[in-house]
Amino acid sequence: VTITVDPAATKPGAFRTLRDGFAEATKRLAAGAGVRVVIRPGVYRESVSDFRLADGAGKTATLIIEGVPGKTVISGADVYAASAWTPEGDGLFSHPWTHEFGN
Repeated sequence: VTITVDPAATKPGAFRTLRDGFAEATKRLAAGAGVRVVIRPGVYRESVSDFRLADGAGKTATLIIEGVPGKTVISGADVYAASAWTPEGDGLFSHPWTHEFGN
């Protein structure tokens, strides 16, 4: 089974997020099917740090993760318009941080 992850969804049936693509891969592996996850270039504003195989998954099926050549960025960061940044001098810019977590 080939699962394509493409944030631009240029291919019919492609998952737009890594999370959804890997969730589908986990289901297929748990059912004993070999899975190939193809990650297309683009910007993924998410993380996959919580991707876990169920107990026993992958022992009878193969998981292949393949990247398509091109620029791929995986970042949990939010996108802010250039106008939302305040120049601080010496090439540094700032933006208000309104959250109670992180640095």
